[in-house]
Amino acid sequence: MTIDTFANEMMAGFSHLNIVDLLVAREQYHVFLTKHPNVVATAIGRYLIRNEGVDENAVRTLANSHVDPEKSWPCVLVFVDQWQSEQELVGSKSPGAVVPKTLYLPDGRAVPVCIVQARRDLEPADAPRRSEIMYPKSVIAGGFPLEVSVQGRDHVATVGCLVTDGSKYYGLTNRHVCGEEGRVIYARLGGDLVEVGTAASRELQLSKIAFADMYPGWPGQHLFVNADVGLVDIDDINCWKTDIFRVGEVGPIADLNANNLALSVIGTKVRGFGAGSGPINGQVSALFYRYRSMGGIEYVSDFLIGPNGSETAVVRHGDSGAVLSLDLTGGLRPFAINWGVHEFVVGSERTSMGFALATGLGNVCRLLDVDLVRGWNVDQPYTWGKTGHFKIGFRAADLVSNAKLAAFMTANQPSLGISNEQLTSEDGVNGKFTHDFVPLADVADIIWRTTRPDDESNHFSDIDESDAAVFQGKTLLELSLQDDANIDVDVWLDFDRQMDAAKPVSKTDRNGEDVPRPREGALPFRVWQMYKQMISSLRNGAVNEFLTAGGTMAHYVGDACQPLHISFLHHGANPSEAAVHSDYETTMIDRKAAELFEGVDNINTKVAVRELIGPNGKDAARFVLQLMKSTVDLLPPEEVLEVWRKSKGRGKFDHMWDELGDRTIQTIAAGSHAMAVLWQSAWMHGKGDELPESALVKIPESKLQELYSTKSFVPSFRLSNPADYKSVL
Repeated sequence: MTIDTFANEMMAGFSHLNIVDLLVAREQYHVFLTKHPNVVATAIGRYLIRNEGVDENAVRTLANSHVDPEKSWPCVLVFVDQWQSEQELVGSKSPGAVVPKTLYLPDGRAVPVCIVQARRDLEPADAPRRSEIMYPKSVIAGGFPLEVSVQGRDHVATVGCLVTDGSKYYGLTNRHVCGEEGRVIYARLGGDLVEVGTAASRELQLSKIAFADMYPGWPGQHLFVNADVGLVDIDDINCWKTDIFRVGEVGPIADLNANNLALSVIGTKVRGFGAGSGPINGQVSALFYRYRSMGGIEYVSDFLIGPNGSETAVVRHGDSGAVLSLDLTGGLRPFAINWGVHEFVVGSERTSMGFALATGLGNVCRLLDVDLVRGWNVDQPYTWGKTGHFKIGFRAADLVSNAKLAAFMTANQPSLGISNEQLTSEDGVNGKFTHDFVPLADVADIIWRTTRPDDESNHFSDIDESDAAVFQGKTLLELSLQDDANIDVDVWLDFDRQMDAAKPVSKTDRNGEDVPRPREGALPFRVWQMYKQMISSLRNGAVNEFLTAGGTMAHYVGDACQPLHISFLHHGANPSEAAVHSDYETTMIDRKAAELFEGVDNINTKVAVRELIGPNGKDAARFVLQLMKSTVDLLPPEEVLEVWRKSKGRGKFDHMWDELGDRTIQTIAAGSHAMAVLWQSAWMHGKGDELPESALVKIPESKLQELYSTKSFVPSFRLSNPADYKSVL
């Protein structure tokens, strides 16, 4: 039997083993293994096959062996600093000094052991050379260096990427770089050392994480994962980009966790860019590299990243903080953040092979409660902050004038939005997906963007875009308000498709590739659909449906009173201006919430009977289009963009508020009033006054949540599926 035949048979015999099996085996035998002479570390992975031309009895090293997809079976890897044959060990010590070739699980199954000589180099041969570090000229991207000064010494590290908690942006790097809260972080821009932020609070840093918290349900008693993650609280987001230098735009996170991490990731190519090394090219070599023991606690690195078919270093000192991406067929998927390097000696000349130690990025984002920020119009499309939405939903209940409706709305006001006091409290309001009840005004963002991806196009309409070759150069707003016949799904879809041909735009898809982005904003039709549902539900006595349909509709009415939500300039005039959207609609409003709320509440105009609209869905669509027109007339998107361009540095949001604040108050007040008009109009046409008093009480949150969690209730469709959309109008 040849070695290849034997390997193939062994592969088939061990192919049933999974990560948990290997972790159980290592946990059971770890103390036993580490007491053997020469053993310095362990990991789990796949058996290393000696390279072609290497004698099958030769010392197995990291340089002369590789993972073969067809021959490398699951195993526990045992790293030794000196290779000794069985004869040498038995002769000089005892038979018990020999590392066993097989471990056994409690149920009797065998787990192979792969022994690898990997001498650690405690004197790194590849220290960063400052003369070779790449510095940005004006904009910081992933892969560029950050600098800190600690106890009189300067240190260089790498910024990995941008993340957000929904309110602020942060640069992701290592905790040992950030240090204590408030430490000033610098970068060199155009040759000048400038302050770019400060170390975020300890709550936004990760150190050592219990293995059970990182991978619930997996064995690992007394085991900790070294996360070593910190965030830089950014001064000016305009100085940052979301791509990685010389790598480009990355796709969504490859979220490897206890539910989906598999041994198949071993051998996958890895790319990145570090301040110390420049381009990083490697592969996943092993999982859960157990590298240190102290005080009865063992420490592991999620991933051990080794060279990809060469003996060169993967990373060097200075690369700490670099984000690493899996190089998959569909594109680059960020999956880990580098926090350290273990350098292994190769050959008699002591060539250093720097292996990256890295932590899973998905788990990091979960524990810090942040999201990866990607390129223009990706992952956060057409959304503005929870503060404005919750305010409009809550405030509209104060503005209805019908007595019975007002009583019903007051009883259910906490289910519609959130009060000023709660929105401005120190605890804040979470705007992330949750299985708990969410006040109805922001269900469309917090819940439906996850559970109903087709709802995305209902949050916007580019009503101000035109082209001379499309509909005589008129905008959608002009067409719709000059003739009701143009408030029609087919007309809008025809307009969008002609604009797509005349002025094509693109987006980055889930595989990281640029693909056409069709225009399909459907906001007025979503209001049409939900207004119709409100009236129908009320006529049938289903007040819970009336409340849920109206409460969730408040979200889209809120979108209609924000200038950047209804303009082709929603993310600026080019990709470099994408931050204007979140800066204006989220960050500025969050920071100025107290002033905003005071101003909105001072505009206390109740709904007048003459303002009520008709009973048809098109009446509601026309009404919301008129709201859009008044919004862009009062606060032109071009002006918002121009003010943003001129606002820089620490006082940026103060300057924006000085220029735009009064009119922002007016637009949000107008949105609140418009929503109150829709509430009262639907109440009138649904004959709400005929309902018994017993029906007009607070409805349990559980009933409302059950309704908005039912996808067939006010179902979400894209405008590009016209038959489906028209079926609910």
